[in-house]
Amino acid sequence: MRLLIKQRVFSWTDSYDVYDENENPKYFVKAEFFSLGHQLHVYDRNNHELGVIRQRLLTFLPAFEIEIGGRVRGEIRKQFSFFQAQI
Repeated sequence: MRLLIKQRVFSWTDSYDVYDENENPKYFVKAEFFSLGHQLHVYDRNNHELGVIRQRLLTFLPAFEIEIGGRVRGEIRKQFSFFQAQI
C-alpha cells in the first residue's frame, strides 16, 4: 500500500494527514511540541492512538523507535553511505 502525507500549512503544531492511494484519509499524525527529540503520535480516523514514533537521542545518525501498544515494535535508522542516499 502506498501512502501520501500532507502537512497542514496553517496549524499551531506540526500535524499531518495521511492518505491512501485513492486519496482517502487513513491516518492523522501529530508532533509533540514539548519533548526532547522528535515524537510523533499516529491516530486512526476515529482519533484512537495507534502508536508513537520517538527519536532516539545521542546517536551518530538519525534513529527512531516505533512503539505500538506500549512496546517497541521496530525502528527506523539512516545508514551511512559515501556515494548515495540509503533508505
